[in-house]
Amino acid sequence: MVAPNIILAAVLVAMAAFMIYLFLSGLPWGAGYSPTPKRQLNAAALLLQLKEGDTVYDLGSGFGKALIFFAMRYHTSAIGVEIDPLRRSCLLYTSDAADDLTR
Repeated sequence: MVAPNIILAAVLVAMAAFMIYLFLSGLPWGAGYSPTPKRQLNAAALLLQLKEGDTVYDLGSGFGKALIFFAMRYHTSAIGVEIDPLRRSCLLYTSDAADDLTR
């Protein structure tokens, strides 16, 4: 028979591992960070038939890398929506930098 202390220790280790997983995945505060590869951004632009002057909206834009990509490569206007305060502040900063680069 297994000692109760070993079972308790195993349960505590499993709970700690689960909490670490939740923390690292970003689940408590959002979907986590998962940038879209440029290959997929190019495929989306082809599918949408983007042309100069179009406006691209990105809900959950994160750090705004996709918006900057579309603005610089296809000369589109870009509007990003982000509710995470840290990412939103980074998006505002990168959008100012992107304005300087695309003008």
